[in-house]
Amino acid sequence: MFSLLKGRKRESGNVFCRCNGKVVTCFKEAFNCAKKRARIEDFRFHDLRHTFASYMAMNGVDLLTLKELLGHKDIRMTMRYSHLSPDFKKNAIERLQFTDSHKSVTLRTNHLRSFQVSH
Repeated sequence: MFSLLKGRKRESGNVFCRCNGKVVTCFKEAFNCAKKRARIEDFRFHDLRHTFASYMAMNGVDLLTLKELLGHKDIRMTMRYSHLSPDFKKNAIERLQFTDSHKSVTLRTNHLRSFQVSH
């Protein structure tokens, strides 16, 4: 998809525009059609903001920058948007350096999922 968009000649600075150069302002019909073809249920266009925030956070973008990118006034809203995956949390914990006296530790995430980290 990226290569198709990259190779496309753009008459304006807009990312989403029609072949005639007019800006696309309503994505609802196309989004719903794509969801139906992909057999995705219970997903709203707005959910993509959460996905964006989560992927940005898990790729190292700090919360203040993410707050600006999302246009939030309050950092608490940004924190609500950026969900970290269980695997991301597990990998973060595994980066801890354990001493010999700490052979194993059981940790619980805020989602009440347990996992074991062994040294």
